[in-house]
Amino acid sequence: MPDCPLFGERRGLLRAGTAMAPAASRLRAESEFGSLPRRALAQYLLLLKLYPVFTKAVSSGILSALGNLLAQMIEKKQKKDSQSLDVRGLLRYLVYGFFVTGPLSHYFYLFMEYWIPPEVPLAIVKRLLLDRLLFAPAFLLLFFLIVNLLEETEKGRLLQFHGHPGLQGEGCQCLCHQDEEWLLACTANELEDVDTLAVH
Repeated sequence: MPDCPLFGERRGLLRAGTAMAPAASRLRAESEFGSLPRRALAQYLLLLKLYPVFTKAVSSGILSALGNLLAQMIEKKQKKDSQSLDVRGLLRYLVYGFFVTGPLSHYFYLFMEYWIPPEVPLAIVKRLLLDRLLFAPAFLLLFFLIVNLLEETEKGRLLQFHGHPGLQGEGCQCLCHQDEEWLLACTANELEDVDTLAVH
């Protein structure tokens, strides 16, 4: 019976199937892992459609806190500082991103789409100029005001403008030079007509 060709062929197929099973399961696991980001993106886009303001507020708060965390880690590494992270700073950026950046950006870009519709001549250029020349400086000034207010509230003091770097030397330099630093990236985004903050 072992010399039967049919039996030998069947035994060869069984061996091949056993050898292929781990490869097939590995491919299936890789495809599921690859589809995970796509599913997460689809879920996020669904949440944007159902709850646009809240979703953008949460996203902005988390990203602002992560940005502050990264800045603190880089500063600690450069200064070789062993002090713990400033958790209050993380919370300030989280609050600012959730209550200010997310909702304000949402409504501003909706207003800009309504005020300068796509069919208007040079709509992209007009939106870019409105964003860079009006919204960005005002938004940066608002950032310094609110962060200063949160810092002074934590210390139990009233809002103090004098002596705060956000409203004097360093802050003024940011207000003067922020357009030069961001203009290229924003121009690329506008020319591609990619507006992730607007609801289409």
